[in-house]
Parts: sequence; structure tokens; C-alpha cells
Amino acid sequence: MRTSKDRRTMTVLVGGASALMLLAGCAASSGIPAPSVGPTPVPSTALTSPTPKPSSPPAPTPKPEPTIPAADLVYLAMGDSNVYGSPADCGTPCVTYPHLLADRITADTGKSVTLLDGSQHNRLTAPALLGEIKNDDWGNLPDYPVRTGGIGPRAAIAAADIITITLAANQIPWYQDPDSCGKVYDAKCIAAIEQPYIADIDAILGEINTIRAGRPTAVRITTFYNDLLKGPGYDPTWYYDAPTIAQATLTARTFLDRWNADLCSTAEKHDAVCVDLYHSVNGPKVDEPLPAGWYSKDFGDLNQGGHTQFTEEIAKVGFKPLWTNP
Repeated sequence: MRTSKDRRTMTVLVGGASALMLLAGCAASSGIPAPSVGPTPVPSTALTSPTPKPSSPPAPTPKPEPTIPAADLVYLAMGDSNVYGSPADCGTPCVTYPHLLADRITADTGKSVTLLDGSQHNRLTAPALLGEIKNDDWGNLPDYPVRTGGIGPRAAIAAADIITITLAANQIPWYQDPDSCGKVYDAKCIAAIEQPYIADIDAILGEINTIRAGRPTAVRITTFYNDLLKGPGYDPTWYYDAPTIAQATLTARTFLDRWNADLCSTAEKHDAVCVDLYHSVNGPKVDEPLPAGWYSKDFGDLNQGGHTQFTEEIAKVGFKPLWTNP
């Protein structure tokens, strides 16, 4: 996010009296005025001291490094605008799941929790988050110092006993404008969209493991759900056109099956835990619509109902290896 003064010597013409008389005589005989006897005039500027050079400014006092408030546990939440919970997207009031989960942990265990909220309202994607971690820079949004206490990504990860990641919406093809798969979410779409996403998630979890250096860490990554199914309290036509919605139980379901299966296997590879929102929301056959209160026509990101269920599902899987749920 560096007096000195000039000393001049006045010259005096010195000569014997006879020499002066001779010079005067010569001048008189030639009609040239005799020179006056005395010191040679010195320009006034030569007697004036130059303006002193300004002294170097004092070195700035270094700002103290930001510190994480003392607590039993540090919890780092990373995610996109669904996690960020802007009032324009989530409604007011809206308490996002990182805050709900921090309070839940304290209520269940008695342990104090410091929350570092690294969620972002900037169309965050997996490659963007990976770049932020590698470059140790959350970005330039003005509220990052408030949400993270000025702690950079790598220091936040290094300090975090608990890490949650919710990162999918901005890469799901039907969220894109234009649709990145042309409303057909087949094997070609999976290769173009899902596979690069999984590779970036793999790299993010690898960075976390490297930074944590073997210390016990509860890393939780959430799956994505099918928001193309109509049900009580939710209507996908608020956001999507008919050709997209027609794929809800066809290629869109195939895409989500593969997306979430690969996400969970990648999490397991890095000793993280996959929180299965896909089946908990859409049912065991993944053919049930979103519950009421998750999204609304007025607010296009996760609403309070969704944040509450995220909290419940993350708490349900527990926080091994930190502790075992009763």
C-alpha cells in the first residue's frame, strides 16, 4: 500500500612612495588622471553568505504492524459476494454465516473467536483468490482493513485455526453474462470451466497447507447447489431465461454432479472437509428446489435463510482436528 560561508580577501595595491610619485608624474604629463590609491572594491554580493541548505527531514516513524486480537481461536472466512453479505444483495438486517459461525463456536465450546473476514464483493473467482494468496494482497477495496484488521492473506492463513471457503458462483456458467457454455453444460463445458476451477482450488488448498506448515487446521470448503429448480418461495425466472432453466435436471445437473464430486475429492486430498450443501439443499436425489429465504427477487445474493443453513451445515461436520463434536 527520505553552513558554510565564502571568505574573500580584499586586494590592496602596495608600492613605494617613489613609485606612486613616478606614476602620478607620468599621468600628469600625459594628461591621464592618476589612479586613486586604496583597496580594490569588492562586489556586495561577494560579501553576502549564501542561503543555508535545508536540513534533511526526520525519518518517518514506522507504523506498527497490525496484530490479531487475542482469542482462543482465529477464524478466516474467504469467499465471494454470497459470503460478503452486502445489504444491497442480502437485505437488512443480514448476518452472514462467518459471523453466525463464530458466535456458534463460542456458544458451543466456550472458546473466544477472532474473525478475519476475507470475503469480497468483486466477482471473486478461484484464480483471483489464488493470486491474492500468492501475492499476499487482498486487493484495494476500502473495507479490507476493517474486515481483516489489516492482516494480509498469508499472515491471516498462518494464524487461522479455522478456514472456510465458499467460492463458485462467479464461475458457474449460467451465472455468466453471456453464459460461458451457451446454455449447454456438457462434457465440453466441464473441460472448459470445471476442470480449471478444480485445478485452482487444488492450488489454493496446497498454499494453505504450505503456510500452515502442519499445524492443526480445520479447513472447510462448501459445495454449490442447483438454483435452477422452481419451488415455494423461490423462482429461477427472477434470474434466468427459459433455455437455461430447461437444463435444470439435464446437463446442469450433470455439471453440478461433477463439480461437487471433484471439489470434495480435492478437499480430501488436502485434509480439508467438504461441506455438502448440494445434497443438504437439493435433497438426496438433488431434485428439490432451494428453500424459501435463500434468495429473493429483490436481493440477488445469498439471503439470511441461506446464511443460517450454511452455518448449520458447517457446524454439523465439526472441527476436527481441533476438537471432536460432542
